Amino acid sequence: MTTMKRDIALGLGTAFVLMVVDQIIKIAVEANLPFQQPVPLLPFFSLYYTFNTGIAFSFMNDLPPLALIVIACAVVLVMLGLWWQARHEGLLSALGYGLILGGAVGNIIDRIAYGHVVDYALLHTTGFSFAVFNLADAALTFGVGFILLQSILSLRQRR
Repeated sequence: MTTMKRDIALGLGTAFVLMVVDQIIKIAVEANLPFQQPVPLLPFFSLYYTFNTGIAFSFMNDLPPLALIVIACAVVLVMLGLWWQARHEGLLSALGYGLILGGAVGNIIDRIAYGHVVDYALLHTTGFSFAVFNLADAALTFGVGFILLQSILSLRQRR
């Protein structure tokens, strides 16, 4: 198997596994957690089942669900194009694009099925709490981080 085929397989495999795990967790959250009631697990982490009708941090939550689905699908297409252009970048890049693809598709599935995204993870300290998010959101964030790290490493290697 060539390096490029290996990287594509890694990215697509990551996307698929992430999407499946994300959906399983969301189904379990909906079936077992009370709505908008914190369930403390650690001093800084609670489960908190809620909806997000917008995109990150509820941005654009006044748009109709179909508009957000179209926007999300357009972003996925752009990311696939960027991935195709960067297909020779390396394992971190392939993993990053796989995380982004899996996370985006996981949230698109929610939007199509429910008209909103299911969120459930809450990081907090005394007097401060971060936005409620889900595995797909975390994967999107880490995916961008892996792509940036691969870009930095590639630049250093070229010097």
